[in-house]
Amino acid sequence: MLHLKNIAKYYHEPGSVVQALDSINLSFSNNEFVVITGESGSGKSTLLNVISGLDTYEDGELLFMGQETAYFSKDDWETYRKNNIGFIFQHYNLIESFTVFQNIEMSSIIKGMDKEARKQRVNDLIKRVGLSGKENQKASPLSGGEKQRVAIARALAKDAPLIIADEPTGNLDKKTGEKILELLKEISKDRLVLLVSHSFESVKPYATRHIRLFDGEVTLDKELTKRPEETEVKHETPQDMTLKNLIGLAFRNIFATPKRSLFTLLISLFIVIVFAGVYGSYVQQAYSLNGGTMSGIPNATEQRIIVTREDNKAFTDDERTAFREMNHVITTIDYDIILDLRLNIPVSNGAQRGGFRASGHAQHAETLSRSRLNEGRLPESPYEVVLSGDDFEVGDRVKIDYSMRFEPELSVYMEEYTVVGLVDSRTAFSFEFYFHESFFDNPLSIANAFLNRSNLPLHYNDMTFDLNFYDFAVTDEVPEGHIWLRERAMAQLGINEADNQSLDARFTEPFSQELHTMNLTLSAAAEGPDEFISGKMHPDTFASIFASIPPYQMTLIVEDSFAAERVLSALEGEGYNTLYPARQADPFTDMLRIIMSIVFGGMALGVAFIMYFIGYISLKNVMSAKRKDYVILRSIGLMKKELNLVTMFEMLITMLIAVGVVLIALNLNAHVFNFLPDYLRYYQFGNYLFMVIVLLALSVFLALRFNKRLFDISVISAFKEQ
Repeated sequence: MLHLKNIAKYYHEPGSVVQALDSINLSFSNNEFVVITGESGSGKSTLLNVISGLDTYEDGELLFMGQETAYFSKDDWETYRKNNIGFIFQHYNLIESFTVFQNIEMSSIIKGMDKEARKQRVNDLIKRVGLSGKENQKASPLSGGEKQRVAIARALAKDAPLIIADEPTGNLDKKTGEKILELLKEISKDRLVLLVSHSFESVKPYATRHIRLFDGEVTLDKELTKRPEETEVKHETPQDMTLKNLIGLAFRNIFATPKRSLFTLLISLFIVIVFAGVYGSYVQQAYSLNGGTMSGIPNATEQRIIVTREDNKAFTDDERTAFREMNHVITTIDYDIILDLRLNIPVSNGAQRGGFRASGHAQHAETLSRSRLNEGRLPESPYEVVLSGDDFEVGDRVKIDYSMRFEPELSVYMEEYTVVGLVDSRTAFSFEFYFHESFFDNPLSIANAFLNRSNLPLHYNDMTFDLNFYDFAVTDEVPEGHIWLRERAMAQLGINEADNQSLDARFTEPFSQELHTMNLTLSAAAEGPDEFISGKMHPDTFASIFASIPPYQMTLIVEDSFAAERVLSALEGEGYNTLYPARQADPFTDMLRIIMSIVFGGMALGVAFIMYFIGYISLKNVMSAKRKDYVILRSIGLMKKELNLVTMFEMLITMLIAVGVVLIALNLNAHVFNFLPDYLRYYQFGNYLFMVIVLLALSVFLALRFNKRLFDISVISAFKEQ
């Protein structure tokens, strides 16, 4: 069964080489009970370690079942140990965090036995070694004798053809020791038992053969009883560990050491949080790099999508409702040309010549994040406004001019608003006015926006005069139902007298180009400083011209550029023309987008490397504490590939728990707390998949890194390092 031919073993110490075994020649049968004795340092334990494959040999040949082992690789020795060796260690080598049952069961699990068979075997062995009632007790508080009995039961549970025992009764009382020796004697009937003992007399009644070593050499090899004829004995065929058992062992390791596992989880949480933040910021930035102003649309924010029908008809009420109910749409503006209307706050509210205090475009208050408010609140009623300038205070009353004149004294129509909030101007691309939703439904606002977009053709008889934004004024000076025209306008319309003349005026409506007829009282405009103005009309009269115009062009206000991508995709192929002004980038913006993508990508990669080193350093001590357990598992037959998988599963399970916890926390943050940026809203399936793959790959890499050193050396050398 087992043959040793000129086996030699050397230990290299600083400045010298010690020969532990010197030309050992021995042969063993499968039904022997061999006791090996010798003084301390004679080579007894070294011989057992070499035979069991726990340590290497330098010279000679060891044959097992006729197979040479001199050229065994590390994997071959692991297979040899797993299939053939049951080792009873002098110092127990139990996994302290496992229970008695779990320690004994491990060798059966490694051998690939099914659950029911190993459960029955473990319970039987627990009774036979006298540990009944202690099945669920952890190994750490056991006495030395109890630990030794667990180690014996673990070796026997493997059903290996070769049982090796290094002083198994050294820590047992006489009565228990005799029971153990009787048990070993019994099992030696169908396998080989090699036992090292410091007391030959106590073992002699059970042994079939006595070997004595001295200074690494065999000085005695004596048969105590006639050696029976060697017979072939069949043991259970070893099986590879199933994936289920490997994952189960990983969970067992996690729950057996809750403090270590909690620390590992905390480190994993830190890694996931940092990665989710950096990667989320990168994804957000990728969606935000769409900005551009090449569309020719003045108000081209990333929250604006312009929609028209492909058939150029007006939107129906059902369509407008459907737009408002779309995912990612905050609100809609039916007459969206109002967004392109230039608004001004003249210096000293128009009383002083010299320009404007502020000039910008209207924005819907729903697009303003409360986090951007420096002070105050959002508008809650008509004629309230939030401004982005630094020259205003909450509570100020300001007059906002719709006429877009470059000389304030010519501004003849303004409405007064109360400043209820201020936005940090550093976060604004330009000066911004944030209005209550009523502003965008105000007929006068809509009318001014229409006039800003195109001329207002006034028809009388067969004559036409274009009233444009720069020479037409909306003012309370004119009574409702009246229109004042200058002489040049009346001359072009063929009107000679104007005072209180009834005028059936027709105006061409924008978009539809339909004629709108109104009966107005015509008067000649008085001369004055506004001599450049060709016509004036009361605000309500002016607004009534546009009151019946249905919306032909709408703006959908979305959350941001990411949401815009989703909405644009949803509208594709549905019969609409869409324009996303913020996407109309110029070459400079395109180049900036590429540069920023590279920069943020590099930052994300750098953070990944930093996370790896932080994770490795932080987990190094935790894994070092587990290393002894891993060496024990290796010593009883767990192979490198299996131990790597167990370690990887431990790391993967912990990392998946951390990912789950972080994702739940980020969802709570997004919907309840709002402490952190809502990066999850930018994530699609591919983003989640990428994040999970990177984090799991990091876990696998760390696990393999920790186990590499463990398998670079022999089991005995690994034990000595602990």
